Amino acid sequence: MQLAQLRWMLSGFAIALMFASLAAVSSVAGTGNSAPDADPAFERTWARTDKPVADGAAARTWMWGPSPFTDPLVEEYDQAPEGRRTIQYYDKSRMEITLQDEDAASDWYVTNGLLVTELVSGQMQVGDDRFEPRPAAAINIAGDLDDPTGPVYASIADLRDRPALPANLPIVWRLARDGIVSEDSSLATYGVTATEHVQVPGIDHRIADVFWAFMTSNGTVYTDGSFQHDALFPNAFYATGYPIAEAYWTTVRVDGVPRDVLLQCFQRRCLTFTPSNSTGWQIEAGNVGLHYHQWRYPDASSTPTPTPTPTVPAAGTPTTPPGGCDSSYPGICIPPPPPDLNCSDLSQTNIVVLQPDPHNLDPDNDGVGCEAIAATSTRTGNATATSTSTGTRTPTSTASATRTSTATRTLTPTPTATPTATLTATPTNTPSGGREDRCLSTQEFQLLQLINAYRDDNGLSPLTDSTQLNVAAYRHSRDMGGRDYFSHDTELPLPPGQEGPSPQDRIDAAGYTSYTSSGENIAAGNSFATAQAVFDVWKDSPSHDAVMLNASFTQIGIGLVSTPGSTYTHYWTTDFANGNDRAPGC
Repeated sequence: MQLAQLRWMLSGFAIALMFASLAAVSSVAGTGNSAPDADPAFERTWARTDKPVADGAAARTWMWGPSPFTDPLVEEYDQAPEGRRTIQYYDKSRMEITLQDEDAASDWYVTNGLLVTELVSGQMQVGDDRFEPRPAAAINIAGDLDDPTGPVYASIADLRDRPALPANLPIVWRLARDGIVSEDSSLATYGVTATEHVQVPGIDHRIADVFWAFMTSNGTVYTDGSFQHDALFPNAFYATGYPIAEAYWTTVRVDGVPRDVLLQCFQRRCLTFTPSNSTGWQIEAGNVGLHYHQWRYPDASSTPTPTPTPTVPAAGTPTTPPGGCDSSYPGICIPPPPPDLNCSDLSQTNIVVLQPDPHNLDPDNDGVGCEAIAATSTRTGNATATSTSTGTRTPTSTASATRTSTATRTLTPTPTATPTATLTATPTNTPSGGREDRCLSTQEFQLLQLINAYRDDNGLSPLTDSTQLNVAAYRHSRDMGGRDYFSHDTELPLPPGQEGPSPQDRIDAAGYTSYTSSGENIAAGNSFATAQAVFDVWKDSPSHDAVMLNASFTQIGIGLVSTPGSTYTHYWTTDFANGNDRAPGC
């Protein structure tokens, strides 16, 4: 059996029962148009993001749905040949081929229309400059279709001209069905802020940080006949279009149970964030395709077509490994060797392990395999690691100053050592307003907020963001990811300009010199894509916690770099010091 196939099957067994899909379900039917032949470009477009979900290789929202709910159809559009174009409806959107003579390999050969704009405005587009007026859609955007209180598309209409929120402001506004917005300060506990500012003609809005992180994220996609790790979308706005309103919290019913949900509508889709959902399914795309079809063809006969959320396959389904499930792992179906598996082949952590443990997933024999975290040590088995370092610095005018650190060796660097290194990392975090190494990305800024709130709770002064410490931290995260290692000590050969391997050497090389004490926390792991995940782990580790709550530290630098294909994927470095470089990070 190929390892790729094995991983696919394992991931299917590892998926836990998910919450019911947020997207409201509407009734659908065909339009009665004669059906053109299916275009392979539709299948190729669907497969990139949704085949991994369908095959259990990824646990995230559908971007189209399990399958189209109509045959390929023809709809009128003025700019299409003979005024008719091929379309096909999916739960989440509609695929379109307007100009069939264009390059079929182009990302934009298949488009998905500005369906949300049409639903909100009540203007059905039938040409680049021609619209047919209709009432704005009174269809629930999210939650149960019969929820009498949840917002509908028409609720958004008067919010499109509201100004953008200030940068990094917590989102604490709640939207009602009648379009009324009220402030609810308790929503700040969710920690969601307004981030990326989009200004194009007719649009001036900020995107909620949780949605921007999803729109710019990497993950498992299907392309060129295989699963690969790549950007989910060719560019951030490919699937959604631009935001047509700010993000708002609302309360919707899901299976009759009220839930807090963050909602933001874009030209093409509406996205939701549900904190109570399981990881991977907190961000969901609404069933815009279903809703639009209902709005455009209100008289079509129909049957409900929900978008299912993946569940644990029933026993005896074809996804059972041919060799059966090894009894050493009662909570997950893992076949016995061969081949030998390790934790990086699984999509589940903290699994129950019974002896004899043929895959050696529980090397410490504590009955739990693939633990999610091992503080102050490196675990290569489950691709997660954290470590901490503190040190003191004795300033001197020579280049041979001595640093000490609990996690690094004492050294006396020489000023003539200038080895070079080739770095291959390709950072994927997207800072706002400046260079990646100097400025904090959305997740890095969230970590700063979390640490400062934690310090405030313990009666300590907040840390300020330092340009030079940001550089030191970012360089180390990039180096660890690019050269695939995890340590406080920079691997040899050292990068140009760095005279020693320790955290203090990196801080000095970044130009931060007016300090007498410093500390560093690092973490790396496939599950460390977010600031909250890293903060929670460090807070629960006494050594890391002591660094975050060190009363002498006044400044911090934070560096997150994601390096696809490396052992740990996500690499975090935070450098703390008691100096003042008198310049904010950005």
